[in-house]
Amino acid sequence: MMFSEASVVSPPLPPSYSADPEAHSGDDEPQLPAYNQRDSGASFASHKEFTSALKRKGKPLVNLVLVANQGLSKVTPTFVEGMAISGRVELDLDRPQTINEVSVAVKGSLISIENSGDQQLFFLNVQKTIWSPAMGDPYPSQESPNSSPSTVGHASRLSGSYEWQFSVDLPREVVLPYGPRKQLGVFKLPQTFMERHARATICYEVALRIRRGRLKPDYRVNLTFGYIPLIRPERPSILRQYAYQEHNQIPSPDIDLDGWHSSDLFKVKGRLFGRSATVECILSVATPLCFTRGTAVPISLLLKSDDVQALDLLSSPKSVVCRLRRVIKYHAGQEKSVEPLAWKDGLEDSQSALWWPCAEVDANTRHRRRLSGELHLRKDLKPTTAIGGFRIEYSVAFFSFDALAFDALDKDTQPLASVPVEIATMYAKGPHPRMYAPPSYEDINTRYLPDDRVGMMLNSTAF
Repeated sequence: MMFSEASVVSPPLPPSYSADPEAHSGDDEPQLPAYNQRDSGASFASHKEFTSALKRKGKPLVNLVLVANQGLSKVTPTFVEGMAISGRVELDLDRPQTINEVSVAVKGSLISIENSGDQQLFFLNVQKTIWSPAMGDPYPSQESPNSSPSTVGHASRLSGSYEWQFSVDLPREVVLPYGPRKQLGVFKLPQTFMERHARATICYEVALRIRRGRLKPDYRVNLTFGYIPLIRPERPSILRQYAYQEHNQIPSPDIDLDGWHSSDLFKVKGRLFGRSATVECILSVATPLCFTRGTAVPISLLLKSDDVQALDLLSSPKSVVCRLRRVIKYHAGQEKSVEPLAWKDGLEDSQSALWWPCAEVDANTRHRRRLSGELHLRKDLKPTTAIGGFRIEYSVAFFSFDALAFDALDKDTQPLASVPVEIATMYAKGPHPRMYAPPSYEDINTRYLPDDRVGMMLNSTAF
């Protein structure tokens, strides 16, 4: 018996980024970035099957099959928050055997790689019995004429080919102990995370167990799958929504007072052609501070100085260094300190921003310059994540200027200003965000590692 299309619940789908990013979406439309329209009909209406088999003498004895959305599942069966984990179990017995139970467990685990060996924390374990003798004789598979009902001696003895379908609903959140005091916290189910050099991974799997008679080993088959949470930003300011809708430049912090978060003023001091120079700066990031991957983070930089030459030099778009910073934190030992230094696992700077002079009237005067900019977010960014002692966090980090004639006094490589942001998987309601600068090639300093074991990229060809 094959799965019908109605067997898989299909909530709004996550982004493909091949769609027009400037398209307007009304509130009555799905608020996830849409796939290319020419793919949406066939790809999303059809399903793709993934099979893990237990074989005997070269022939399949037990098949565990997951049925996933074809548009999402190129390499690994992938499910979005709200979708049921659906599939079937196929059992082919060439002689009567005692079968006491057929069950599946959908598991999510956080695996840490420590010096003492791997440590595994199961944050999800949803079990479902597919068949037991108490449910009566199973229906044999219609594909096998040699199947016979379980009438051999006992109700639990089966012979022939059998097939059971299953569907398991997952919770959107789980409750876990965390911290040195093991206080309970509510966590959203995280996205699959597997990177080559990370010291922790997040994995999901369906584990099939067929319990056999006494002194007989159980049949076990596992199949991993990918999971994508639905994370939606709040609406941007009214003025920015209007700019997106009308394809206008978004207003700067000088005009849209409610649409930006600004850092504290910071000073950059150095020497320019043998003399001292000081420039005052304020970094602004558009609000709300949550952005959909595959789109852009609008940023703005205000520079002030009495030294016009220094102002002209540092306000050059090529002199400004602003990046997306990702911090991966994992704290395995709940009894240990949770101070920031104890949490840091990996810190990476990526996604260099693009800048251009702000075109607004009075944005640039003799002693004042304003630059508009964007941080283009890659499609494969993992969303902001928190589960137990594991975190993936992001920030917009502004570093010292890179200008040949300017010698900064502060040689520290730490950011001069930093604004925490969140990475989401859905569009905000209302007009979709636009990119105002052409996408740049991946920066040579990018150190994000590809998710090559699972391929958890949110675009139309990632899965």
